[in-house]
Amino acid sequence: MTIARPFLTCALSLLLALSVVEGPFALIWARPAAQAAPHSEFRVVFASHQHLASQLDEAGREGYSCLLVARNEGAPGAPGVVVWLARESGGASKPSEYRVFTGAADLAAPLEKAGGDGFRLCGIVLSEAPPVTTVVAVMGRQSGSTAAWHYKTEALLNYKDSLTRLNAAGRDGFVPIAAEAINNNRVAAMRNWMVVAEQGGAAAAAAREVAVNSDPGPSGLQRKLNERGQQGFQVDLLWKEGNDYVAMSSRPIAGSPAPRAYAVAANPLASLHSLSRLYLADFPYLQDRLIVTDTSVAGSSEVVEDALPALGAFPDRAALGLLASHIARNQGFVPAAARVSRGPNGQWRLTTVVVKR
Repeated sequence: MTIARPFLTCALSLLLALSVVEGPFALIWARPAAQAAPHSEFRVVFASHQHLASQLDEAGREGYSCLLVARNEGAPGAPGVVVWLARESGGASKPSEYRVFTGAADLAAPLEKAGGDGFRLCGIVLSEAPPVTTVVAVMGRQSGSTAAWHYKTEALLNYKDSLTRLNAAGRDGFVPIAAEAINNNRVAAMRNWMVVAEQGGAAAAAAREVAVNSDPGPSGLQRKLNERGQQGFQVDLLWKEGNDYVAMSSRPIAGSPAPRAYAVAANPLASLHSLSRLYLADFPYLQDRLIVTDTSVAGSSEVVEDALPALGAFPDRAALGLLASHIARNQGFVPAAARVSRGPNGQWRLTTVVVKR
């Protein structure tokens, strides 16, 4: 899962990217985004992590900025990594360039170094494709960008200790923006998770307090989120860890942040077609989906599902272009979360939730 964040064009003014997200978000995004430009063009990249950077750079030369990295749902994971990108239609979009890193807790150093060079994290995902299971991190920057970003990673091996360190980072203005499982157990449900926190950009780094809550069901999670929300905590990240659904939230230490309100419900995926509030994330729950929304913010959402083309030596540009065109039909909507999973016939499918505020 995921979330808060991705690096984007200013014209698009899009999702921070937890999402997550979602995640899930592999990367799970949660922090709401500004409304997208009404005319956007989208592109989807589907590649092995060994070839991901070159395909992203190719799209970047055409002005496509990274929106989010799709998470993998269910094991084993997809044979490649899916990334959604966008550019302003008809505008003079600036070229973008990308860096792709693999690892886990050792990602802190390369993320920090690339952040100092102006690259911003777009998303992370645990890739289980051969030859080795690894976390893949995608970073990008636009031509001419002078912003610097700083990153910390925290493996959640002991939540109490991790929360102490995350709060120490929060006092320095670091915000949790991405979460993903790490490959420290053969059983997927027993893997620990890692959080990435970010500081930087044009805004001053305001000190923040970080909190975490979890629950195995929708009613308990909703109650806990709203208890935090009344205290001014805003959900940054959401993910499913084992049997629990986990939310990481933060609030400014100074001032009196406005209260937030959240809804958590178990509904079919089709219910996302009729939301009147902002979608944050969704996860498998029994035969339905556990859907988390921010009821403080009005929003609409749609769901687009497509079969992914086979991952060959070269990208199937026609098939991937068709996926992008299906998203573009929802004018004014922007991908907020995506996941890759097995369909009933065993084929890999891409499910993308698009939102509009």
